[in-house]
Amino acid sequence: MVAVQVPSIGPSRQSRPSASSDAEPISFRLLAETRPDKNGNPIYPEKLLAANGKLVRISGFVAPFNDPQDLSQMVITQGAAGGGCFFCAPPGINGVVLVKLARNEEISNGDAVTVEGKMHLDMPDTSGEATTRFLYVLDQSRLVQSE
Repeated sequence: MVAVQVPSIGPSRQSRPSASSDAEPISFRLLAETRPDKNGNPIYPEKLLAANGKLVRISGFVAPFNDPQDLSQMVITQGAAGGGCFFCAPPGINGVVLVKLARNEEISNGDAVTVEGKMHLDMPDTSGEATTRFLYVLDQSRLVQSE
């Protein structure tokens, strides 16, 4: 496992804020209920549709998205796959959440985290050379203490 340190301008791991009581808890079990229709478009469970655009909280394991040295954009998955290597045994499309942190945090690849952010469903990421489609994106996110 490669440890990547992102410069901390926010709270350190020891002083992460507590989870917000306003954030709706979301589980990977709920995310797994998303199924494709006959055209490959996602059919979301009602609880996820209701959470779209709202503050949610989810716990998972960190994996890099574009740049392993910059985890301000990362993905979280239900389990640490392949000894911390997301690409060795990737989960299905409904088992990955793109997280965009509002500020840099001290975090490493493979860390177990709890994240709060604004949920967006079926949102393409166009920040790279190619468009990447994610079923779930947490925007304006922050790390919080695990419950």
